[in-house]
Amino acid sequence: MLLVSRYIFKKLSYATFLLTSILVIAVWLTQSLRFLDMIVNRNVSLKGYFYLVGFLIPDLLVVILPICLFISVLFFFHKFQTDHELTIWRSTGLSHMQIASPVLFLTALIVALTFIINVYILPPSFKQFKDMEHQVRQQFSGAMLNEGRFNTIHGATIYIKQRYRSGRMEGLFLYNTKGNKPYSLFAKEGRMTTIDGHLFLILSHGFRQERDPKTGKLQELTFETLNYDLSDLTQKKETRHIRPYEKSITELLTLDDTLDQNTQTRYTAAAHVRILQPFFAFIYVLIGLNFMLTSQFSRRGRQILVFASFVCGFLFHALMIACLQFNHTFQEAIVTAYGFYILCFSALLFRLYDIKILDFLRKVKK
Repeated sequence: MLLVSRYIFKKLSYATFLLTSILVIAVWLTQSLRFLDMIVNRNVSLKGYFYLVGFLIPDLLVVILPICLFISVLFFFHKFQTDHELTIWRSTGLSHMQIASPVLFLTALIVALTFIINVYILPPSFKQFKDMEHQVRQQFSGAMLNEGRFNTIHGATIYIKQRYRSGRMEGLFLYNTKGNKPYSLFAKEGRMTTIDGHLFLILSHGFRQERDPKTGKLQELTFETLNYDLSDLTQKKETRHIRPYEKSITELLTLDDTLDQNTQTRYTAAAHVRILQPFFAFIYVLIGLNFMLTSQFSRRGRQILVFASFVCGFLFHALMIACLQFNHTFQEAIVTAYGFYILCFSALLFRLYDIKILDFLRKVKK
């Protein structure tokens, strides 16, 4: 029994974590491509970019790890049946539950890990990610100005004939339409610098043109050096709204009189999704074990059982999320979700133990 359990546990754990690593890296890289504009347009270093998108990994782990465990269970138990290993184990007197015990132990470890991530790691991780993303998107960078092109940024048009790696620019034109008097700036050279936390464009050897709205005459002013404050061209500092997934479970479940009923309902649903989601792994695994262990051997293959397992797992996940999200229209939705989970867990576990529910209820009454 111990050797069989070690064998099954080793196979499943290795495959689960290997598949999880591959999928997390693949999905993480795919999601990271959405933020490449931060390197191109926001002058963010490669180290800062990977530091930013690294905060997405905990969320991917919570979603992908139970699914990879589900896939590993279906794959290996299909292989155990095909290689007649299940037949040998049964002939030694092992029950379905004894064969499934290492799988359930591995599932319990994964549930504990994902629960810790979901409750304690995910909220601060998402908050840090959103804070950094908001800060980066609010700041103005010289990398947003492309040479040989008219760059329009918040009411101003800037043209740069040529720019060098040293930061020096040649042939600058700036047309600002903000305010009552639009004006134009022409400069032979220029460069960007930061003074007291403000971004300035230092223009050299140029002139400023402005048309008088009353007389219509063009006024011109030459200058040797002009410090042009680019703070007017940056985005207005918008207040960032905290999303439900950035709040802890305690904050989500705490009643706040300043929030409307709809918002408070969404917060409550988000809290219970975060609590229940890690435990979905038990249902996925029990569905797979029930289909792969309790069914009879067939020479035609068991692909239909694998497909049916995936369908049942998807339907369970969809129904659970639907119950929790309907909390704003159906007050007992959360209670229904917990009841549905307990019902599914009990029914699948009883079937794996080969216990008839009616017989079990009769024994309880007696």
